[in-house]
Amino acid sequence: MGSPLSYDTSRVLMKILLVDYPDYTGEGRLRALEKMGHDVLFYDHTGDRFLPGRWGKRARAWVRRIVGDPFRFKVVHRMEGRAINSGLLKAALAYRPDFVIVVKGSMLTSETLGELRERLRVPMACYFVDPVAVPELGALAQRIAPYFDVFFLLDEIEATREVPLRCSGIEVAPHGVDPEVFRPIRLTAAEKETYDSDVCFVGIVNEIRRGVIRELARMPVKVRIWGRVDLGGRDWAAREPEIARCFMGRWVPAEEMARIYSAAKIVFNLHGMSLGSDPYRGMPLRTFEIPACRVLMLADDCAQIRRVYRVGEEVDVYDSVDSLKEKVRFYLDREDLRISMAEKAYERTLREHTWECRLRHILDVTLQVARGRSFGLSAESRRAVQGGG
Repeated sequence: MGSPLSYDTSRVLMKILLVDYPDYTGEGRLRALEKMGHDVLFYDHTGDRFLPGRWGKRARAWVRRIVGDPFRFKVVHRMEGRAINSGLLKAALAYRPDFVIVVKGSMLTSETLGELRERLRVPMACYFVDPVAVPELGALAQRIAPYFDVFFLLDEIEATREVPLRCSGIEVAPHGVDPEVFRPIRLTAAEKETYDSDVCFVGIVNEIRRGVIRELARMPVKVRIWGRVDLGGRDWAAREPEIARCFMGRWVPAEEMARIYSAAKIVFNLHGMSLGSDPYRGMPLRTFEIPACRVLMLADDCAQIRRVYRVGEEVDVYDSVDSLKEKVRFYLDREDLRISMAEKAYERTLREHTWECRLRHILDVTLQVARGRSFGLSAESRRAVQGGG
């Protein structure tokens, strides 16, 4: 797996079918491709297809109130799956893209992927945005990988030793960030009152993370925790009073997350589920979302973060609870250093870690690998895979 040839895909505009999630990350990837000048058809590959429209949405909400998640019923899952797969084929054949990007694609069948590859005859890339080391996700990755020209992993490439994948090309592509959403925000006085913190964490507090977050919450500084607590039972607050004191009680959307980060002096980040876990596991979204808000990130040490940021110059890391507490105290006492590091990480993030950077890499690598099967492509795709502009 060498590096891609140095031709410029920004000069080759294509029709791209983006099969993705209808959340802020999918919207960010769509915006990035459109900003690059491509014509993009966005296809939502998640559920809620067999009851479409406004009344269908109301019916689904009513069903969820009565029975909970309808996807736990096999018949509903099968109906959704058929609708998603048939809808994708219909949309793809009508649109006739020059390039297909599938983000994970857990609802797509092998038959659908095979038909897309055979009938469209265009470069196809899978961007697998979950760790393949998780057994059910590894099985999914192994099933779908053969249908793509390149399979892009969040994980380190060493993860494929345990989960071997059959694909023409396998590459690593970490998450990215949408700088239109995650950005430094000038807060109002009321927002500062709501979000201000010395240290904050946005994510899931679970049994594995409990010990680290409890020790952080015990520090004599202003700690705020946003997200979800999953500590078993409704009495978790009585069992973990320090965490409860810092917990703000809810999950937050992306725009509000950017405000929380902008109001903090330090943002705490756990890459895995605990210190030292999953050495090959990819980094979470917040690894790039935090620096994009121009705030200092303090993350658990791992090889991946040292490849994307300069530790000690742009971000910093800890390898134990004592190290975490020591560095929190150190940086809270050194505002100028904290601001300088955050500025450097912010600049690198805009330069190297936006969704536009990631998608340009995905296009470049996939077009290189697809050069050997350029039959049936549109003039735009042909020009791209031949390295022209």
